[in-house]
Amino acid sequence: MRRFFILFLLSLLAGACAVQNGSVSVNRKVVIIPDYIVAKADSIIVSLTGSDYFTKNFTFIKAGYFPEIDSPGTPVALGIGKFMEANSNREDNKYTVLYRFSVLGKDWIDEPIRFDFDSSGKLLYGIPKTIPKYLQYPDSCAFLVDKKHALAIAHEAGLEEGYGSWKIGFGWIHSTIIKKYAWTIDNCLTPKCGCPSNGHSIIIDPNTGAIIQRLDWICTP
Repeated sequence: MRRFFILFLLSLLAGACAVQNGSVSVNRKVVIIPDYIVAKADSIIVSLTGSDYFTKNFTFIKAGYFPEIDSPGTPVALGIGKFMEANSNREDNKYTVLYRFSVLGKDWIDEPIRFDFDSSGKLLYGIPKTIPKYLQYPDSCAFLVDKKHALAIAHEAGLEEGYGSWKIGFGWIHSTIIKKYAWTIDNCLTPKCGCPSNGHSIIIDPNTGAIIQRLDWICTP
């Protein structure tokens, strides 16, 4: 029985889809990603960051030809989505191109940048908001505030110690008020910080150290 289970797992892995060197194999059918798809994604980033910033801070990860199996606006995660032969000829198949945005010496910046194109090369879901607009707003890409500095700012701003450790994260924030990279620091004001619980949050500008917003948060079962 154990041997049969191992063979079964191996058969599943053999039929899985792998993305390598700009091509993807769907049930042993290999589709080559056209060069113009990746070139188009490159050009979009360069138009916002400039070629030097792009070369220094963006790394091409991989590209794939993925059946569209999720709802519009919420594309499946690259490398995790299911690949089904039944979908391989659908008209809504798409190309996905993934980059990593990182800055040397600033290890808290490690953000995925994802593009989706339809089979004709038309950009889906719009230009990723997480691409920094270095050409237009170079000061917004300084990222001078590191984790230690962000925590010190929160202390100085009077964020209560609360229970347990503060939760701190860096990333893109997209809300009605904020659309930018920022630090978010949360405390917990209940003895048990699971759910239900509540606390306060401070959002900090990573370039100037200014407090952008203070929020109350609550978790309910």
